Amino acid sequence: MPNSNPQAILIANSKIRPMADVLAGMFNMLKSAQIEYVAEGWGALFPADNEILVDGSAEDGRTPITNNDESHSRPCSGHSVGSRGQR
Repeated sequence: MPNSNPQAILIANSKIRPMADVLAGMFNMLKSAQIEYVAEGWGALFPADNEILVDGSAEDGRTPITNNDESHSRPCSGHSVGSRGQR
């Protein structure tokens, strides 16, 4: 039997669907980053060391990051991700 509970519909439309849309957008953004990472060779730009990346963080208050931070944050850690997120 279909759920026509007005409170359930309100929660689904105002909370659950918007969260699902955000997650779907994040998945698409990460999938695109994974493709760019491979195609443009981003990994070679960050040697595996603890040297701080001079990216303006000292001036704007962000936490400094190292080459190691970048080399370990590659999109999807190099794992293959299917169209629905399965490995």
